[in-house]
Amino acid sequence: MAGNLNIGITLGDIGGIGPEVAVKAALGSRWPARARLVLVGSRAVVRVECRRLGRPMPPAWTPSKPFPSARVVIWDPVPVTRVPVRPGPANAQAARLAVTWIRAAVSAAEVA
Repeated sequence: MAGNLNIGITLGDIGGIGPEVAVKAALGSRWPARARLVLVGSRAVVRVECRRLGRPMPPAWTPSKPFPSARVVIWDPVPVTRVPVRPGPANAQAARLAVTWIRAAVSAAEVA
């Protein structure tokens, strides 16, 4: 089978279990050799989850650059230096970030 299998995984609700599930899925699952995974969301949130899980931090990537040799990368379409949401109850700000990441992932997939 030729070609790469590009898969985007958004972080979901950063106030809930979304980031943990996304990081575990991308870094801990068995994927076909041709799979290239893009975690879509906050690098800061992924960094926290990677540290907590004892997993390596994926390299940064943007759709305007060639895909690196790493199988898993992180694309932060709306970089922020501080994520204003903490785990816990539902939060409108966390929901807006999740929607933003989903829209960015869909837009990137439409032009790919």
